[in-house]
Amino acid sequence: MRKMLIDGQLVESLAGETFAVENPATEEQIDEVPRARAADADRAVLAAVKAQDDWRFVPGIEKCELLHGVARNLREHQRELATLLTEESAAADVLEGSTRTCGRQRRDHQAFRAYAAFYTAAGRDCFQ
Repeated sequence: MRKMLIDGQLVESLAGETFAVENPATEEQIDEVPRARAADADRAVLAAVKAQDDWRFVPGIEKCELLHGVARNLREHQRELATLLTEESAAADVLEGSTRTCGRQRRDHQAFRAYAAFYTAAGRDCFQ
């Protein structure tokens, strides 16, 4: 079972509830995930607010390096991400060998690289 990422930790829902994720084309269960409720959303928002207090003091160049890291991870896991997205949405084009979803993943990682490069070249703090 997958878990939710809240406050840097992989956690189950507070209620302990889950639901199945199915491939709509085959009705095959591909995973089980936590069923988040309002209390889970509240703890995620509180964690995000707490993190922002520290994040605002992180130097811009370090934020840019993190963006480059996100882009690198998206690129390295492009095929795996494309397969998961395809199974979840029943878009058979990638499962049959098309690169349409991989193209979306490629654009995502290129966007992160572009943002990081822009802020690095401009000598500005990212996300001020």
